[in-house]
Amino acid sequence: MIRSLTFLIVGALVLGSLIAPLMYSWAQSWSSPPDWPYSRVFNRAAMLSLLIMLVALRKRFDFHGVKSAFRLGRLGERSRDFSVGLVLSAGAALVAIPLVVGGGQMEWSGTPWGTLLWSLAAALPAAALVSVIEEGFFRVLIFDSLRARMNAILAALFGSLFYASLHFLAPAKDFVYPGWSLTVGFEYLGRVFSRYALPGVWAGMVGLLLIGLVLCWTIRTTRSIYLCIGLHAGWFFAAKSAVFLANVAPGAELPAGVDERYFLVGRPWTWLSILLVGLCVWALRSVYWPRSRPATNQSTILPSSSGSSANRG
Repeated sequence: MIRSLTFLIVGALVLGSLIAPLMYSWAQSWSSPPDWPYSRVFNRAAMLSLLIMLVALRKRFDFHGVKSAFRLGRLGERSRDFSVGLVLSAGAALVAIPLVVGGGQMEWSGTPWGTLLWSLAAALPAAALVSVIEEGFFRVLIFDSLRARMNAILAALFGSLFYASLHFLAPAKDFVYPGWSLTVGFEYLGRVFSRYALPGVWAGMVGLLLIGLVLCWTIRTTRSIYLCIGLHAGWFFAAKSAVFLANVAPGAELPAGVDERYFLVGRPWTWLSILLVGLCVWALRSVYWPRSRPATNQSTILPSSSGSSANRG
């Protein structure tokens, strides 16, 4: 599984690095300079490359397990699990925001209530959509497949570290396209990866690693993908809320590797709120998911997924 995952990511990045300059040069032939920065074109090329690699490696991943995970539970149970997760994570994270603001690097934005409520309402659909995609990929396809090959703790650590790392593969928007060459895509990729050396990135990765671990533990304990989607959506919503609720205080500077959204996830108060969410799920599982814990020889979601993915590379 680790080998397949490596092929998937490395293959998508290499293929994207080769395709993006061709796409951008083609765009230059229509409009010079193009209407989009090179970073946006590279993102589209990388997504296209990822889809190509997924199709090429489709037999190495248990996509049936993802489909089955979303079918578990009745409609009422799915809605309940999503709502419980959303309230838990968003509530805990929003409580942490005043504590982060009290640290002095952030201040309240003073955004009018009408504008604030409209912006937050618009963030909810995006939070739900992103959470469905990421939980299906990271917590079912990746974690479940890793769990079939190794100890659950190691699977959670590897899967969560992968999850945290990808969030800091942010586009280098200031990259200036020098013209087509075989190496220009890789030069841009080097700029993207250089972000990991910037201050603040590793603190943000600690927060995202904790989120990944809580989500892996949650899905293994409750077998509810919808609870994980709700938790993920709540954290996403809180991160968006922080951008509208608070700004960088005058005279203060955020670490070079983060913005307002990732600054929040890199604060110790936020780490405590993430652990608090895990504690709440543990306390509530006897009420909502009393018989959900799978046997130790089973995979995360379905008993049959362990056997179906164990022989994959």
